[in-house]
Amino acid sequence: MQKNVKFILNILVMSIIFIFSFEELCNAGSGVLISVKGKIEIVSDGKPTIAKPGRALASGDLVKSLGGTAVLVLASGKTQMIKTSEEYKLSDGAGDKKNGLGARLASALSEAKNGGKGPFVRGMVRAGDGFKPIYPSNSSILSDRLKFDWKGRESTAEAQIIVKSENSDFNFSFSPDLDADTIIWPKNGPKLAVDQRYYWKVTGMNLESMGESSSPLRWFRILSPRESSDFEKGLQQILSIKGIQSSDKILLKAALFYSYQLDHEVMNLLQSFGKSRELSESEKELLMAAEKRMQGV
Repeated sequence: MQKNVKFILNILVMSIIFIFSFEELCNAGSGVLISVKGKIEIVSDGKPTIAKPGRALASGDLVKSLGGTAVLVLASGKTQMIKTSEEYKLSDGAGDKKNGLGARLASALSEAKNGGKGPFVRGMVRAGDGFKPIYPSNSSILSDRLKFDWKGRESTAEAQIIVKSENSDFNFSFSPDLDADTIIWPKNGPKLAVDQRYYWKVTGMNLESMGESSSPLRWFRILSPRESSDFEKGLQQILSIKGIQSSDKILLKAALFYSYQLDHEVMNLLQSFGKSRELSESEKELLMAAEKRMQGV
């Protein structure tokens, strides 16, 4: 009980830090560089650097062609083409909307750059010899993606999934069908509120150790209808961007997922594409930062 309370308090503290840091970044984000062909230079605070795809841009940054071409997504979500020998300076009103798609993507990439570096060892948050939650694990989810999975499921008997709320006396448990391909929220289960954190764990008989086992708590939050609508609009904006290859849109989609804390989606997308091509530096940072958030690191 004491460990569970301590875990929940740690999660609350991390959430507050995330909200304030993300809002601060949103105020600073003015766009993102999504496609670079040839040599492009960015001058930020008077310091020139060679541009790479995924670079978050701030007001006052100068994007300059040194024989190459580039595509920017501005704060509003509008695109800006940089042709050979052209340059473009981001103004305070770049894109005329500071909280638009480009600002959101730039903020996500900046936050991931800060959170996706440094030493990281898989399994820092251990489940001991018991069960380990896999999905959902410290992440927001879409309303149609509520399912449950854990490591050790194939050797579980008499399982019980226990779900508790963060701010009320909600407490519900059910016995899942372990033979089913996917364990989903039961149809006769109580309706879950959106934009509220729930904590879950699985208990049962571990057939490998022949003893009772219980997983650590993990939280999930269902996006509100407004968030889901804004997310879908952003996704459609990304898909409709012209002048870039479909592979360039993978980074933007991952950054959009990350900005809504849909970290499972970030990992599924980037791990899938990482099997067929090497991920870019920005993609690796997003993947690492998403995994760290899910592990509670």
